[in-house]
Order: sequence, then structure tokens, then C-alpha cells
Amino acid sequence: MEAPVSTFTSFIVRVVKKQAEEIVAKNDRIIATEKDRQVFFDAVFGNTKPNQNLVEAAKRYKSKRS
Repeated sequence: MEAPVSTFTSFIVRVVKKQAEEIVAKNDRIIATEKDRQVFFDAVFGNTKPNQNLVEAAKRYKSKRS
């Protein structure tokens, strides 16, 4: 009777491991998605001032358009 118990245990371990891997993968995607969303909205709607390079690039662009 040892074989059926071992086989059943192996089956349970395989099923649980597969489910655990799917849960971890799903949560990793959610965390990455939330982080990406936050970075995007901070970049678009944040109150950050342009750095000197951006200010100079904007001036060059405006002078070429005039």
C-alpha cells in the first residue's frame, strides 16, 4: 500500500506546486502593472520641473520653428 500513498502524495504536490506557481506569476504581473501605472501617472501628472537639458532643447526647438 505504500505505492498508492506515495503516488497520491506526488499528485497533490504536483497540483499544489502548479497552482502556487500560477498565483506567484499572477501577483508578479499585478505588482509590475501597478508600479508601471504609478510611474506613468507620476511622469505625466506629477509636479516635476523640467531639467536644464529639457529647457535648452525646448528653446532650440522653438528657435528652429520661428
